[in-house]
Amino acid sequence: MGRGSVLHFRVDTTECLRFLQSIDPYRFAKYFAIENLRGALPLFQQLSECKSGKQVTGKMPSWMKKAYIAYRIPSQGESRYRRSAFGSWQTADNFYSAELSDVLSRLAFSISPESLTQTEIDELRAEGLQIERRESDMEVEISFGSAIDRWGFSDYCAAISSHVRSLTVRIDEAENLALKLQKRSLIFDRKRKE
Repeated sequence: MGRGSVLHFRVDTTECLRFLQSIDPYRFAKYFAIENLRGALPLFQQLSECKSGKQVTGKMPSWMKKAYIAYRIPSQGESRYRRSAFGSWQTADNFYSAELSDVLSRLAFSISPESLTQTEIDELRAEGLQIERRESDMEVEISFGSAIDRWGFSDYCAAISSHVRSLTVRIDEAENLALKLQKRSLIFDRKRKE
């Protein structure tokens, strides 16, 4: 590198945490995983109790309140809007709560149609779905709550319930690991005292 060059590193939080977990699973479980998994669980439990997309939207954390499925016309002259994105969230306040965006993104892409015509969009709007047009006529956003009510609320329930079970299992695993390794250090402490 030349004189005055600056080497920049972008550190991915997930990679760092995986590294820490691999080199010191006890401290990772005891000081990070247990507390943060327990912090994320109530969010998913609340969302699993919802009975409609409107309730889901109301219970979403502030960083996911405006979640939508975007459809865009890829180029001039085409008449179909193609599903292009799921999003509009900010950064989560808990590492494991951030998994909500992954769970809902996979769900959104699995339940929503790959493409829609303008006529289909007009029909969906007439049915009461919340659909907003973006800056141009080439993109629309369908609210996530409306989308799951229309295309797959039972799929939503299954995805969220599955994640609640996953978090519960991971909490148990982290607690067991922390307890097991804490007992191991107590064994060594007794030997030193004797």
